[in-house]
Amino acid sequence: MIVLPIPVARLETIAAAAGSSLLTMRRRISAGQFPPANVRLPGRGQERGWSLPTIAAHDPALADRVKRIIVALEVVG
Repeated sequence: MIVLPIPVARLETIAAAAGSSLLTMRRRISAGQFPPANVRLPGRGQERGWSLPTIAAHDPALADRVKRIIVALEVVG
C-alpha cells in the first residue's frame, strides 16, 4: 500500500462532505467556485484528488468534514 504524506480526498468524498452531488461539485470547479484538483493519485491512472491543505485554504469547515470521512474510511479499511 502506498501511503501519501498528506491526506488526499477524491471528488466523491468532498461532495459527500459538502452535502452536494458530484455534478454540482464538477460545476463549481468549472465555474472557479472550488479549486481544481492538485494531486495525482498513485496507481489510479489519470485520477486526481485534493490535498487537505488545498481544501482548507478554500473552506476550513469543509476540510474538517473531509478529514473526518477519510479517518473513518481508514478505520473501516
